[in-house]
Amino acid sequence: GMEEKIRQRTDSLYETQAQVVHQEKLVGIGQLAAGVAHEIGNPLTAIDSIVQLLALDSDDPAVQEKVRMIQDQINRISEIVHNMADLSRPLSMQIQAVDLNVLLRSVLGLVRYDARFGPIKVETEFAEDLPPVNTVEDRLFAVFLNLALNAADSMPDGGTLAIRTELHDDEIHVSFADTGHGIRAEHFERIFEPYFTTKARGQGTGLGLSVSRTVLHRIGGDIEVRSDEGKGSRFLVRIPLKPLTDEEEQSGDGR
Repeated sequence: GMEEKIRQRTDSLYETQAQVVHQEKLVGIGQLAAGVAHEIGNPLTAIDSIVQLLALDSDDPAVQEKVRMIQDQINRISEIVHNMADLSRPLSMQIQAVDLNVLLRSVLGLVRYDARFGPIKVETEFAEDLPPVNTVEDRLFAVFLNLALNAADSMPDGGTLAIRTELHDDEIHVSFADTGHGIRAEHFERIFEPYFTTKARGQGTGLGLSVSRTVLHRIGGDIEVRSDEGKGSRFLVRIPLKPLTDEEEQSGDGR
């Protein structure tokens, strides 16, 4: 009835507002990161040049070996800086053919620099016969990144995150299973609500899962969760193989 319609409309407005706030925060963080990346880039290039000169000056194999080690670390810093700068790009709405296995590997490449992933073992089981999906790559990257970081947050003392991709009829399933503290039964219905969070104040906005679900609905997919409190959680993302058209994506009716 009328009440239900009003409730749905209110939910929809909350979700839109949540997305805007979330997006502005990401862009703000990204712009800051891009500035920092630029500032770090200049001295890094100088260090690299000096190290190369040192290598030319010496025939000592031990020195050459140390120079190689320094250059490896310089490359690591460059990669981190590069990834930080990537955050500042606004999320594109461009639909393209995406290999989900490649996308997940790049997410894992980024999170391994996060301190929360220090004590966590990541296991991957990616289906080799995965066809590419016509979808919005940046949006899915953000969804997968959020799920990986949530899993890490649920395992502060370490644990295992297992990520799998599988082909199921006309859709691809991507699952994130952790061995963390799980989700309490009374929170189960609420974890996809905007602003709902079990994290300490200042540690989470409670927007991640709500925005992720909205993104997935817009590309015709969905997300579901299974969890045993104290034993861990498993988030399953379902993404359709049916090509997404621009009209569907723009109108948000790609369901």
